[in-house]
Amino acid sequence: MTFRTIGIDLAIRGDHLAQIYDDGRPNGRAIRFRHDQPSLAAFVQTAVMGLRADDHIQAIMEPTGMSWFPVAHHPSCRCWRHRGSRQGKTGQSSTPLPFRTRQNGYG
Repeated sequence: MTFRTIGIDLAIRGDHLAQIYDDGRPNGRAIRFRHDQPSLAAFVQTAVMGLRADDHIQAIMEPTGMSWFPVAHHPSCRCWRHRGSRQGKTGQSSTPLPFRTRQNGYG
């Protein structure tokens, strides 16, 4: 069983960057993608490539403005929103909040 993590650096302008890690080890080069449907579909296809039904996949991204919205609402995604504490602020919730769920077949 593989545990795949994808770190996504969202950009407000320009291309987003994603890096895939399988069991904590980098897998390939960084992937560039944009918000348009063909680019998102190609990114998701690359993200799940080589996975079996019993493998797990998660993507981690910081909610930069509204840049996270198209990625989180892709039909194959199951997402949680995490409200973390900002530096210098206290009293923030650290409990993952269910945002939108869709079974993607990988977890």
